Amino acid sequence: MTELKINYYGMIAECTACEEEFLTAAKLVSVQELDHLLKQKHPNLKKLSYKIAINHSFVTPDTLVQSDHEIALLPPFAGG
Repeated sequence: MTELKINYYGMIAECTACEEEFLTAAKLVSVQELDHLLKQKHPNLKKLSYKIAINHSFVTPDTLVQSDHEIALLPPFAGG
């Protein structure tokens, strides 16, 4: 079992009604699998655009997520 801590920001936090939560996975999961699990738990995420970052970096869908990773769902943002 792998326990993952997920941080939500901006409209993602509003959609999930929390800023962070823990999710238990039966095995190591990829970012793509994690995204699927989160959309099952929070169906409204399907309507939003966001990126998943691990340890402050954007990653590919096949990146494996581990329990010591800092996982964040980030809404779109614009710089100036």
